[in-house]
Amino acid sequence: MTTKTANGALSTAPSSSVSERILGSPWRLSLFLIGLGVAGVSMHAGLRVPMHLPGHHGLEWMALLAFARVGTQRRWAATGAGVAAAGLAYLPLWGLHDPLAPLGYLVAALAFDALTLGIPRRWRGVVGVSAAGALAFVAAGLLAYFSGPHGWASAAPLGLWVWAYAGFGLAGTLIGAQTGTWAVRRLGGPL
Repeated sequence: MTTKTANGALSTAPSSSVSERILGSPWRLSLFLIGLGVAGVSMHAGLRVPMHLPGHHGLEWMALLAFARVGTQRRWAATGAGVAAAGLAYLPLWGLHDPLAPLGYLVAALAFDALTLGIPRRWRGVVGVSAAGALAFVAAGLLAYFSGPHGWASAAPLGLWVWAYAGFGLAGTLIGAQTGTWAVRRLGGPL
């Protein structure tokens, strides 16, 4: 791979940076984030587990968002995956019936990235990121409650929705943040 050095000359020496070896170009990073978006939508469509609890898809979606944010260490990585998921979820092949459901992917991703940017440095570990993920998924839950066919018209009270979305968002973010941290340590740098 040819890279530019500090003085502008081209160098063909191999790069020692892990991020250049794995997701070196912006195209590779974009394809990776789109892949995470596809994985999130396909898991939502494929894992139709009848738990009858609101927000149970937060386990897989927030795990993917946290992995994108922590694993790549890019500021808006989760938003990239959320935009891809929201766009792909509108395709009729997934069988999602609620027309506003794809916005939940985007709201969770935007809120997650915005909240993780505001975390003080001493709380930027797995615990702080997980708390941000729980709050971000609650934002998506409130959107689903007030706009979707299963929200306010259901027998479930708003408090149950908030706690269920917070619990599933927290659990998923813990899994994704821990996996992203492990990947960064294992590879010696961000993806």
